Amino acid sequence: MDCNTALGYIEPFLRNELTDEEKEGFIYHVNNCRDCRNELEFYYITHAVFDELENDKESENPDYIAALNRKLEISQKGVNRRRRLRQITAAIIVLIMLAVAAVLFFKQI
Repeated sequence: MDCNTALGYIEPFLRNELTDEEKEGFIYHVNNCRDCRNELEFYYITHAVFDELENDKESENPDYIAALNRKLEISQKGVNRRRRLRQITAAIIVLIMLAVAAVLFFKQI
């Protein structure tokens, strides 16, 4: 993913609107590109502060960067979990198809 694409994904990422594929590429990019990571941190902190102001919340010394890191980590874990589930589902389907093929084969013998 290039920087222009990553920068365009910041707002959708913060609103949880990216697909797993987009999210995975975005997370990888911002973990390896300091400029894009800085932009993400700026947007995240800005969103968090405005959210606190809108909802009349006051945080005592909030650690926005730690919260962003948690969001990135949770997002990546979700992507990984859904990928494993798709792989398991595909393996089960293949096993079922093989079982059906075996039954049909042995019925003909």
